[in-house]
Amino acid sequence: MLACPLFRLDGRDSANQGKHSTFQRAIGLKCYSPTLPIVPHRYCLSSELDRHVGGNFCLYRKVIGARYYLNGYQAEEESEKIVTFRSARDSTGHGSHTASTAAGRYVNDMNYNGLAAGGARGGAPMARIAVYKTCWSSACYDVDLLAAFDDAVRDGVHILSLSLGADSPQGDYFTDAISIGSFHAVGHGITVVASVGNEGSSGSATNLAPWIITVGASSTDRDYIWHHSWKWSSPFGNLLIP
Repeated sequence: MLACPLFRLDGRDSANQGKHSTFQRAIGLKCYSPTLPIVPHRYCLSSELDRHVGGNFCLYRKVIGARYYLNGYQAEEESEKIVTFRSARDSTGHGSHTASTAAGRYVNDMNYNGLAAGGARGGAPMARIAVYKTCWSSACYDVDLLAAFDDAVRDGVHILSLSLGADSPQGDYFTDAISIGSFHAVGHGITVVASVGNEGSSGSATNLAPWIITVGASSTDRDYIWHHSWKWSSPFGNLLIP
């Protein structure tokens, strides 16, 4: 739901993540995945990429829609405040990253500077992606979040993935926008999955409404080190790798 796996007009993605092959080939601002089945007509969303760029994503199969929400942002931050760009495009890479984790296609030859080579894919690689960008550089605003929930329900999505949330402790369910919006989405048969949060004391969590599936990331028990201390600075101190 946050940001999107979309590309700049010149074809370069915002985070320079290898042209996001997990979403297949980029055509303009739309991600094309020719091996996916044709999108059923009722899921072809009329979308807003920029103020003067709209379009029907039906032919592009993977990313089938994109919307963005500014009213709450403009009301809180003053309409003349500069944003990265008024668009559903991803300005930081966070939305592309989280969307690929959820629904990215299989990618071969993954590695970290030659280490940990292998393949990777999202949890549901054949799923379509509809983008609802509600957050900007300063924050996410309740008006925009609730408008996005309403549109997602109206568009007929099956699952809502929210990689966003307030800091812990969890707010009152009756005033928390994510709790309210997700409650109505679940009432329409939509599964809502939300992140447990990145802030707060150890063991704390947010997005805890009982109708939300709350998830968190785990880490590995190893570090991948590729710096040579004799040639490049190493974040691990005086370490020499043969």
